Amino acid sequence: MALRYLDSFDTYGTILQRGTTSPFGAFDAAIFRSGIQSFRPFSTSKTFDAQGTWIVGCAFYLPAIGVDRGIATYDGATIQGEWRISAAGRIELYRGATLLATGTQVLLAATFYYIEFKHIILNAAGTLEVRINGAVDVTFAGDTQETANATADIIQMSSTTAAPRVDDLYIYDGTGAINNNYAGDSQIE
Repeated sequence: MALRYLDSFDTYGTILQRGTTSPFGAFDAAIFRSGIQSFRPFSTSKTFDAQGTWIVGCAFYLPAIGVDRGIATYDGATIQGEWRISAAGRIELYRGATLLATGTQVLLAATFYYIEFKHIILNAAGTLEVRINGAVDVTFAGDTQETANATADIIQMSSTTAAPRVDDLYIYDGTGAINNNYAGDSQIE
C-alpha cells in the first residue's frame, strides 16, 4: 500500500471535485508543467491512516520568490515536519515551528522544479530531506518528531504569499516492497 495518491490536476472543473479534507485552492490553465492545468494551493490537505514515513513529490513553480509554505506532514492538528521557502529562495526544513536546516540551491522565479520531500518521523533517528530535480538539496537527521506519536496522518500543501503552482503530485508512504522511496521526476497522466 505504498502508493497513496497521484494527481495531475488536469481533470477538475472545480476545487470541490478534488475530494480533499480542506479544499482551498484554484486551478491555473496558464501555468502548468504537463497536461492542461496546475494547482494553486491556498491550503489543502489529504487525510490518510497514520504512517511513520511519507514521501511526497511534485513539480513546484513560484511566480516570484518570497517567504512561503510548502508541504507538511501533520499528526492531527500539529505539524510534524515541513519544508518552506525562505526569503532568499532556499528550502528550509522544520520540525513543528523549529527550523532545522536550510538548503543550498536558490530557486528562481517562474521556473518549475521537481521537489521531493521525505519525512521519517522519529525522536532520535528521524530524517527530513528535500531533493530538487533529483539531487539532494537539504537533509536533517535527528529528532523529526514534534508530537508524542512517531506518525503523521495528514499531508498538507499551503501557500501564504508567493502563489506557487503544483503539478504532477505523488504521495507514498514507507510501506510495501515498491513505491516506498523517491520516484524521481514524474509526470502524472
